[in-house]
Amino acid sequence: MNIEECDWDTCCRAQQAITHGTFSNEKFIRKRATDLHRRYQGGKTLANQDPLTSLSPAPSGSMEPASLKGAALRPSSLYQSLNHYNAQVQECQLAITSIPRKAVGAIRADFSTRVPAMQDKIAVQQRRRQHESPPQFSSISTHPKGTGSRVVTALVNGTSASHSDMQLTLSEFQVVSPSDALQHLSTFCAPRVSFTKPFQVMKFVNLLTNACLKDGTWDEKDAQTFLETMTETQGLSRIEAILTFDPVVVQVGPRREAISFASAYIPCLAYLVSGFVLDSTLATRVNSLYGLLHSHFAHISTIITTCMGEIVARKSFENEPFPVSCGAQIFGILVQLLVEYISRYKSAFRDQQTLLPLAESLSSWITLWKAGGFIDTDIGDTHTRRVTRDRLNRDLERLLSMATRESKAFMRKSGIHGQNGSRVSHSASLIGPLAIHYDPAGNLRPDGPRHDNDLEDIREISIPPTGAEMTCKVSPFLPANIPGAPHHLAAESMERLLDIQFRLLREELIAPLRLTLQMIISDLRIASKKTLLHSLIAKKGGRYIAKTSDSDSVMASVYTSANPVSITTDRRGMVVEILIDTPPGQARSRSATQRAEYWKAISRKRLIQGGLIGIVWATQTSIQLFFGLISSGVGDLQSSSRQSADSLRLRVKFFDDTINPKVMEWCQLRSHDRRGITILMVEASVMYESIRPFLKALQREPTSFPFSRYLVHRSHDSRHHYQSVEPPHYTSTRRNFTWNLRCIMNEGVGLILDPRDPNSIQDARQLLRTSSRLDPSQADAMVDCLTRDFCLIQGPPGTGKSYTGVEIMRVLVANNVGKILLIAFTNHALDHLLESVLKMGITSKIARLGSRSSNEELKQYSLDTLEQLDSANTQDKFNIRKAYRALKITEEELQGVLKQLQGGEVSEGDRTEYMELFVADQYDELMHPPQIVQAIRALEEGWSQVGPGKANEQIPLYDFWRMGRDIIWIEQLHSSTQVREERRLSNHFADLAVDEGEDDEANSSEDDFSDLGDFSSDPEDEENSELRLFLKAAGLAVLPPIPSSDRPLDDLREDEAVWTMSLSERTRLVNAWEEGARQYFFTRNQNSFTYLKAKYEGAKQAYEECQDQTKLRILNKVDIIGCTTTGAAKLTALLSGTRPSVLLVEEAGQVLEAHILGSLVPSVEHVIMIGDPLQLRPTINNYSLSMDHSLGRKIYKFDQSTMERLANAGMVMSMLSAQRRMRPEIASIARTTLYPTLEDNELVTKYPAVRGLARNIFFFHHTHAEGGADEESVSKYNAFEITMIKALVHHLLRQGTYTKSGSIVVLCMYLGQLAKLRDELRKSRINVILDARDEEELRNREGDATSSDEDSPIQVVDVKVTDQASRSFNVTAEYSSAVGIITHRGQLSSLWVAGEEADIVILSLVRNHGPDRLGTIGFLKSPNRVNVALTRAKHGLFVFGNGDLLSSKSDMWTKVIDYFKELDSYGTALPIACHMHQGSIQWVNNADKLRQVSPDVSRG
Repeated sequence: MNIEECDWDTCCRAQQAITHGTFSNEKFIRKRATDLHRRYQGGKTLANQDPLTSLSPAPSGSMEPASLKGAALRPSSLYQSLNHYNAQVQECQLAITSIPRKAVGAIRADFSTRVPAMQDKIAVQQRRRQHESPPQFSSISTHPKGTGSRVVTALVNGTSASHSDMQLTLSEFQVVSPSDALQHLSTFCAPRVSFTKPFQVMKFVNLLTNACLKDGTWDEKDAQTFLETMTETQGLSRIEAILTFDPVVVQVGPRREAISFASAYIPCLAYLVSGFVLDSTLATRVNSLYGLLHSHFAHISTIITTCMGEIVARKSFENEPFPVSCGAQIFGILVQLLVEYISRYKSAFRDQQTLLPLAESLSSWITLWKAGGFIDTDIGDTHTRRVTRDRLNRDLERLLSMATRESKAFMRKSGIHGQNGSRVSHSASLIGPLAIHYDPAGNLRPDGPRHDNDLEDIREISIPPTGAEMTCKVSPFLPANIPGAPHHLAAESMERLLDIQFRLLREELIAPLRLTLQMIISDLRIASKKTLLHSLIAKKGGRYIAKTSDSDSVMASVYTSANPVSITTDRRGMVVEILIDTPPGQARSRSATQRAEYWKAISRKRLIQGGLIGIVWATQTSIQLFFGLISSGVGDLQSSSRQSADSLRLRVKFFDDTINPKVMEWCQLRSHDRRGITILMVEASVMYESIRPFLKALQREPTSFPFSRYLVHRSHDSRHHYQSVEPPHYTSTRRNFTWNLRCIMNEGVGLILDPRDPNSIQDARQLLRTSSRLDPSQADAMVDCLTRDFCLIQGPPGTGKSYTGVEIMRVLVANNVGKILLIAFTNHALDHLLESVLKMGITSKIARLGSRSSNEELKQYSLDTLEQLDSANTQDKFNIRKAYRALKITEEELQGVLKQLQGGEVSEGDRTEYMELFVADQYDELMHPPQIVQAIRALEEGWSQVGPGKANEQIPLYDFWRMGRDIIWIEQLHSSTQVREERRLSNHFADLAVDEGEDDEANSSEDDFSDLGDFSSDPEDEENSELRLFLKAAGLAVLPPIPSSDRPLDDLREDEAVWTMSLSERTRLVNAWEEGARQYFFTRNQNSFTYLKAKYEGAKQAYEECQDQTKLRILNKVDIIGCTTTGAAKLTALLSGTRPSVLLVEEAGQVLEAHILGSLVPSVEHVIMIGDPLQLRPTINNYSLSMDHSLGRKIYKFDQSTMERLANAGMVMSMLSAQRRMRPEIASIARTTLYPTLEDNELVTKYPAVRGLARNIFFFHHTHAEGGADEESVSKYNAFEITMIKALVHHLLRQGTYTKSGSIVVLCMYLGQLAKLRDELRKSRINVILDARDEEELRNREGDATSSDEDSPIQVVDVKVTDQASRSFNVTAEYSSAVGIITHRGQLSSLWVAGEEADIVILSLVRNHGPDRLGTIGFLKSPNRVNVALTRAKHGLFVFGNGDLLSSKSDMWTKVIDYFKELDSYGTALPIACHMHQGSIQWVNNADKLRQVSPDVSRG
């Protein structure tokens, strides 16, 4: 080696050799240091340069700055170079610690003498620069420390370094403070600035690099301000200039016109995938960045392909004059960029011909790179490298999955059918028939698409229904929800699972409305007035109920006389105000107060804000459908109902803008033109806003859903997929991660669990079982949860599911694993868990999303409250106010155009413009009136000036003509003349005193006014004199005739003499002119309307994004985010920005699989589902899709939860086994049927016996027939059971033990039974508490009943009842206790039955077909519902039903009945006994006898 001629990098390698003892030449190091110093000194001879054109960042990894490659430095580079030089000194000192002390001392002495002189020179240059350079660039601060350590730290700590910090080690850069960066950005974004030189690009890239640095230098607020500033100004143009820059090369070398691919181009692309950008809620601004990528993708693809091809060909990431780049980082950025781009542009593969080849090439390059042999730079230590490459592998897998999917889609559309994706299924006997009837979606269908919304790709399907879709008689494509069933998407793929769930969920939403609308349209086309629809129209609205099959029916509310009155704006955007007939029943009460109370009580069942409605617009020739969402809230409905008993005003946000011109035209029609048009409003029975968020979430990019390896449908030969569950991913990305379980151990006991060490796991199980506050089964569930990234925990009734969930959250928070997203099916369950978190001191950093919490303490942690208390969001508030002002300004502009477009009064300016253009001759005549009109106006003006008070302004000439003021004057003059004539004729003597010698002409005047006589001495003479003066001024000899013609409009259009027209003709012509002006400006303003509407919607979105940004900043500060499943889907974008690590699902057995999928944001690495699939299933409205339906159970299984499906497929499910609720006799029912391993805690063995009966559990068998409507009607009831239960409740209350609120709960299987039982108990003055959902349903059904003012409305019953002291009861006593009644109809409600309990449960089964008749038992066949009903009681359970009927129809009921018989607790009479005399039993088989046994009960 020629030491004197080697370059600086060779010197560094030689230095490292010295360090390791393989090379020894201290003179070499000293000479290179001296030479370096000499180069620095060479800069003093250069003239000052503009810092914008001189400052260039130094590359990292090299001890010699890029600017030292030449003979001298620019002055502005000296300051940067000195800092870099100091860093090199430190690195050199560390690197040569093993060199002999003498050599080290010489080097240090040399550095110590030369550095101070250099610092002095730099200070002089800096002072000079401050006077000669733009001030905005003088504040750049540099840090000698490199950024590699920051990236390593970020990766190890699990931050988003994989996105935002990847590029930071690609080149040494200057760290710029946020305030300085914004200042520099403003300069770069000035209109006159453009990128013409590479060093300008490098400066801008330096700012981008800083703006995504997540090491504490920048926070979310700084980064978002940077993003806003850049996308508001010319920043997008600057990024576009970089993306389209030419040339971009791998090694710049001496080429001054080129930019570096690795050091400039890649960092620019890296900004697009930085965490601050991807996590931002400013979707519009982020999309604008990706819009640049979309617009210039072909050019960008060419640059990437060319440069990466060269790198791979050379097998080197060398980047002259910069240091060697890191291949893992470059590949990671490129892969992530393509993934994000494809996720945002669904048509990316179709639009960009080079995308698929680029993705395939990228995969090939990475494969070659992984094989080794590249000159490359690795980042960090072994752990960091492993984490980085693991992330790269996962992202590459996503990209390849996208590419494969699109390739298959292209083949399908091209008619190239490859191997079918379906595999052999365990349901093989069902697959054959399904294949025969398989009728795919969209263009895959042999007969073509069914309608305009029948599409192959669910991401292209409109969530709101279309008119063509709702009128199509062909059944929709509903894929079977079983493995191996026919389907156009690949088997065992995430896209197939999403497709199935999306289509089934959407069918759940629109099927009832679709069937109803089709039947209504059929009724409209029938001439007969005897249809169901015509009867509703006659009644002015009501419920449209019709059977669609023997077991199914549809029901929807129909509102008649719908009248769109205007288009306006509200918080939802542009809305249409509609008047409808008030539906019959209590809504039409004569009392305004009762009407308002009705709408308050029914607000969650009818005309729900966010509810889906359909408008049927029927004319004599056509029927059109329009769909929208109700925008009015309950307060709006109450206000409208107070104003009128006959009509309601509400606002609707329509999906289709084509209704806007139709409404505008409608508003211009007069009443006679509206004849023959029928407009109806039909309200869907399923709440749209409870489903839409999940449908939207299911349309996400399939590869963005985590845990696809578990979730996809797999055949039975793939059960091994569920056996190899790994620990949570975050346990591997964090260095030496272990679980510290001290927080749940007994005092003084510690425990460390290594999730990847089997011995540690086994030891932890043993110690947790014996030395923690968990029981053994809970301890096992805890260990399973902490060692499995997808964990199912089954909790049979009373086993402490919620408690286990809270303790799991304690461990997660204590170990700082990241944010926890806690979701529950109901608000009640969510509040219970969050309240426990607070009370048990786990953390106070919680945020509760949604406003439906009933807990006052938790309301303080609602997101809205946290926003109000946030005092550190000055910038956020400024941005929100700014966005709001922009929104209001646009709204005012839009309202002005809407007013003109909706038949409002035509302004004077618009009318004048129209007349000048289209009726110029008539307008000219009107503006130049005849002399008589001028005289009248002059006379009017004179009167107005001498009149009392302030002088009035003269009426405009157009209004004077339109109002016929000239005609009125002429009429008055004729009238006064006639009066005087009549007065003269009435004086007969005066009339006859005419000299006979006078000729006839003496009796007449030369004009018509001569008969008015002499004006000199009579008052009439004065009037006549004034009249003569007026006529003279008008240039007339006589009064003109009063216009009285009535010509048609066509004749009037041709007549220019507008002043001779009668008042009726003028009115006709005015209406024509104003209508013409309105139509003219309607057409002209439509473009303005379209523009302003788009502008308004954009301003509204920007305002909402600013609000979300504040929410995101708050949520990033908390440990636990709690929301319902619906809330999680609505806020998917917001939650994605918070990057939760853990998803914990409470009541998982009651959550639809679509809800689980919709809540899975991409960042989740740990899923914990706690529930019981053997209890309540998810609630759905479409019975044909349910597990209770004969076909739905085999094919669709839509109400099968994810938990149940995965457990059935073979995934291990931890079981809690110790129950603390039921006495052993009751628990044994569960053991006999579903839970053979269920154990009893010692606590339940100490329960007292039920007072007043000789048995603690009893099945009362009877054969009294049920009543009610058809077979499956919810209105069924059983009168005998009502009387018996009423008497039993009285008897139990008399015991004095069960008088506290909720001690006694009656479960009814049907709503009709509940209503009648409620009424009977209230007659007895028993305070009845209904479950909230049952109360709402009763209001909904009973509200249609016609009521008078004397009828008391349905009372609002508060579910929370204060306990009252028990007292003695007599015959007339009013019971102060509360009896809870809830239904066990389609689903049990949540107040008591979903996790709650009661001392005594009385179960009314209702179904009974009388003696010697078996019949059916409906949904009593469901084991899940039976399980819940039989496991709510703590002390006593009493069941009323037909045991023989149940046993004959259900295996589970057979076991239950047999168990009751074994305990001698089955019979046709109740065993009544006094607790003081247990040996004396009275067997009671009817209510009358029970009253005799308990003589002091109420006679009611």
